[in-house]
Amino acid sequence: MDIRRDLLDMPLIGADGEPMGRVDGVIASYTDGRPLRLVWVEIGGATFARRIHPRLERWTRALARRFSPSRGRVCRIPLSAIRTFGKRLKLRDDQAAWPAQVWERWLRHKVVERIPGS
Repeated sequence: MDIRRDLLDMPLIGADGEPMGRVDGVIASYTDGRPLRLVWVEIGGATFARRIHPRLERWTRALARRFSPSRGRVCRIPLSAIRTFGKRLKLRDDQAAWPAQVWERWLRHKVVERIPGS
């Protein structure tokens, strides 16, 4: 499996069927004598910024700590919480994805609902 091609930027769908974003990062575990094992997928702007440049990640985290409702925390979802692999990843339940939805809920209530005609 080529992680960059097959997993990164893959759409992530919540258990309720709503889109949650895309996979921005992958965390793997390595134990001596065993193959590399994928453990978590990460969602968040800081993780995506790290793929571009470490300095951009620091800047993004600083802004998120100041302005984001999640206070800059990156959402890590265990691979055991993902039900479907394919063209999209689906979650088994919404418990694992709750931190990722904090930003979307905040944005919906504070910004989108105030736009006339939305």
